[in-house]
Amino acid sequence: MDFESPSAGGQDDIEGLTNGRVSTIGQDLTAESNVNKVINLNGLATSGINVSVFNNINCAFNFGNVDRTENLSIFNNTNCTFNFDQIQRVANLSFLDNEGTVLPLFPQLERAATVYLRGNINT
Repeated sequence: MDFESPSAGGQDDIEGLTNGRVSTIGQDLTAESNVNKVINLNGLATSGINVSVFNNINCAFNFGNVDRTENLSIFNNTNCTFNFDQIQRVANLSFLDNEGTVLPLFPQLERAATVYLRGNINT
């Protein structure tokens, strides 16, 4: 599932996309090339294999209820915020080269097989 910026302009909220009706996304969830957006996937509980968030500018991503995923890749974003408050398990976690973006908290994280961090990490 891809979310792409439809056009430059004000802040959009894609909250109604899941609205509690979607609990699983199969192989991939990709959010790329958004500008000044709020991507709210609070209704999503589990993601299948890959979550990729890249090349976004001034966006807020809320994955508040996602509890596990295989690969979580966050890279080349600028001035973005992320909420992964419920992530408990992830096989591969990558947070690479996100300018002006603070490393998100993972308060429920119990297990990650690999963790890759690169860039200016200011926590």
